[in-house]
Amino acid sequence: MPPTSTNKRVDLDTVDELAIRSLLLGIVHRTIADYAPARAFLLDAHKKAADVEISTWVGGVSSFELAVLDLKEADMKATNLEPDEAMKMWENVLQRSSETLDQAYALSKNTDMSSRLDSRIVMLRDEISDKRQLLGLTT
Repeated sequence: MPPTSTNKRVDLDTVDELAIRSLLLGIVHRTIADYAPARAFLLDAHKKAADVEISTWVGGVSSFELAVLDLKEADMKATNLEPDEAMKMWENVLQRSSETLDQAYALSKNTDMSSRLDSRIVMLRDEISDKRQLLGLTT
């Protein structure tokens, strides 16, 4: 029902709803390789996660998605860099992504989606390990 002058309904009015909206918009923007807005939305979701009441999984998922974003963004940037520059960038990104996954794992404990998020974290850690081996980087 569209709002009228006497009925001004707010669609999203809780921190949970606003955090989930930011999370979803961040994922959508990341998916279409619109990385700056993706980062802004995911950071907003992560910031709001401390105040959510019901959707306790938002903090862990937003951290996980930030790690994915870092990796996707680095993959795009690497194509325009010299090999030595790309290697240095990958070292930093892989380290930062691993730390972000540590944070996601810590936040996932005692949430209603912990086992699903934990399995996604393990899979992404495996991909990071594979990338390190491919680049010849030590762990």
